[in-house]
Amino acid sequence: MMQGTGHGAIDAMIAGAQGHFPRHRFELAGTPDSHNEVLRFSWTLAAPGSEPVAKGTDFAIVAADGRLGSVTGFIDYFAQ
Repeated sequence: MMQGTGHGAIDAMIAGAQGHFPRHRFELAGTPDSHNEVLRFSWTLAAPGSEPVAKGTDFAIVAADGRLGSVTGFIDYFAQ
């Protein structure tokens, strides 16, 4: 659906989703977990007080400097 490389591209993808869904916000769903340099977390996208319009699970690689090196995301649910 979307692809980008680097911190600027990841930021642009998130901004694009937020621009498409004004007044909605991403929130963590549950507690992130990790194994070595791999991080897994789930999220929702919803307007305050409303049911989520999307839910997903992302896998990230944490780079040597402690920042995200890459993120692969999966959409688990999308309201149509």
